[in-house]
Amino acid sequence: MIQSISVKKLVPSPRNVRKTSDPAADEQLKADIAARGLLQNLVVRKAKRGKFEVEAGGRRLAALQALAEDGTLAKTHEVTCLVIEGEESEVREASLAENFQRLAMNPADEAQAFSAIIEAGGCVEDVARRFGLTVPLQVLRPRMHPLAPRSPSSPAASTRAGALAKAMSNGSKFSGHCPMKQGPHGSAMSCRARS
Repeated sequence: MIQSISVKKLVPSPRNVRKTSDPAADEQLKADIAARGLLQNLVVRKAKRGKFEVEAGGRRLAALQALAEDGTLAKTHEVTCLVIEGEESEVREASLAENFQRLAMNPADEAQAFSAIIEAGGCVEDVARRFGLTVPLQVLRPRMHPLAPRSPSSPAASTRAGALAKAMSNGSKFSGHCPMKQGPHGSAMSCRARS
């Protein structure tokens, strides 16, 4: 059953199968939720004292709680949750299924998407902030777009884009297309400077 539940009533579940995380990815998720709200509901199970344990969506819960703690969201902010029932093993399996059945975005698709947002007039700094990225990383992703094969699902797509991203993140120079103006010393100009 789908239900709106206040952030203050949500607690992490000891059954959630994800035990480790990546602080940088968690910050990106927090920025994304701050910019767009929660795009994917949490999976919860009723607990004691009116609380709900988050069986799947622990990182999203942590981001929501951090946003409530810093005042970006009200502690009473309601989020959409799928309330499930079942034995411990069934609930743990649901948590595993949600975490296991994920497919990371192909780097070529990612590069094309960022490039399209920026070419449509998106400010690099604003796009980077909304996705929780640093501007230098955000600047590199659109540069991968011209090298992406026409078929992003081909093995070459992830290999070429991934190799390019790795090379560029190690400081290699690339003179490919970048849809924004360059400032002094090759740095990206701010949105205000480009206007």
